[in-house]
Amino acid sequence: MAITASWPTAEIEATSMSDYQIHSSDSRAEDIELAITVAPTNPQAEDKKVHDASECLIFSRPTAAYRYDAYNRRRLLNNMLFGIGLLEFANAGDFAANVWNEVPAPTYALVLMGIGGTFALSVSYFAFKDAILSWKNVQLLRQERAYLRGRQLDSGVGILEERDLDCRLDVNFRESGTEYADRFGMDLIMGFAATLVGVGTLMAIGGENRRVFHASNLLSGYIGNGPAAFWGLANVAWCIFVWKRVHQHYLAGLKEFHDKDPVFQMLRQRTRIVMWHAVIYGITGFLAGVASLLTSTLWYGYVALAPCILAAIGSNHIFRHQILYSRHSIQEMPLLDRTSLLRQLRGIVFIRALLSGRPSDSVAHLLSAPVSLPSVLNFIITYGLFEDFCTRIIGNPALVGALFGTDAQSLVLHSRKLEAVEGPTGEMLLEVAKECIADLPAQCSKDRETFLLETFGCLLCFDREANAESRKSGKSEAVLGTAEMG
Repeated sequence: MAITASWPTAEIEATSMSDYQIHSSDSRAEDIELAITVAPTNPQAEDKKVHDASECLIFSRPTAAYRYDAYNRRRLLNNMLFGIGLLEFANAGDFAANVWNEVPAPTYALVLMGIGGTFALSVSYFAFKDAILSWKNVQLLRQERAYLRGRQLDSGVGILEERDLDCRLDVNFRESGTEYADRFGMDLIMGFAATLVGVGTLMAIGGENRRVFHASNLLSGYIGNGPAAFWGLANVAWCIFVWKRVHQHYLAGLKEFHDKDPVFQMLRQRTRIVMWHAVIYGITGFLAGVASLLTSTLWYGYVALAPCILAAIGSNHIFRHQILYSRHSIQEMPLLDRTSLLRQLRGIVFIRALLSGRPSDSVAHLLSAPVSLPSVLNFIITYGLFEDFCTRIIGNPALVGALFGTDAQSLVLHSRKLEAVEGPTGEMLLEVAKECIADLPAQCSKDRETFLLETFGCLLCFDREANAESRKSGKSEAVLGTAEMG
């Protein structure tokens, strides 16, 4: 089935709350009160706001099918497979082959060898499949890095954009390292090791043959478990780098913000999660590598390996749900300075607090004019919900028929055209849009928050270094564009 795609026709405006205000209270603490007005009462201002932020997506329908395929879009995807957390477990699949390393082996040991070997080979399949998914992310990151470096060579780049490019390159470097070290490299090394262990364990079933017996011992012994030990050692170095990097983010935030500031609390929570994960993941990988080598000849190596297996499964869960994130291509993003990042992060805090306990009234609480389709669409685009909005439209046959007819082979969903729809069809669009906004906390918060915090932490570190250099050279912070806290 062919899938067609198109990229947004204009960059999405990322400044999330135009009428965003922060008020300070007493001298001891600052209580943040946020006021949001997404839909201005001035129709001309509203029209300009909507047209400043627009997107266009295309869906296609395969021949002789009655559904529309989802589109491909250039995105960095958090698509790590759950089975990757079982790679350490897979390397313990040779338990029976190493413990009952005798001829003839007991029947129950042969059964365990069959189960362990099959399990190790099954997990290796997921490892190689995840490596393919990771490689697609790597290709996107390499393209982005080439684009960013090209922009740096542009003589027309201003100081603020130069800072933004440096920040994005730093984020790109960390994302690339994550894909290479924590996914692609690990998948290949650990998947290869699981394959050797699985084959060697299954061969142990036919251990009566002397050559098969020796080959099995090698594959399920040092050769099969050696790659796990190598990866565990290399993983320690990467985890140390990640810990130091995110710790710098925390220190930079601690210097800039009050301890009770909600943005700093978000930054502190993320940095703590990443640092603890780096510590546990690094130690677990190293100990698991050592234990896997011990299992080649010593049965009690599996005793040391057991807690490492549990820790690896837990670390994988945290990694996928708390640290990794999906995002659009950097080339599709507008300039991200400190002001816009703060507005977006405070906007996430505000929305969560506002909708807490009353999701049914989310539209009424978030929009000043919830009956206006242009204002609702502007809100959807601003908060990155246009993709979900289009998916909901495609899933509504009546709405698709009203907008495009029943025989359309491709659907072009353009925000500027959708906001002009009137009558019953416009009311249907408005209801779908309201449903999309009602699910806002569960839709866009986590990925958006994680990426913004990662970028904001990098920006704080660059600003901190620039301030130190400016003090040495006598330059003012205003010249460097770092006095934008507001």
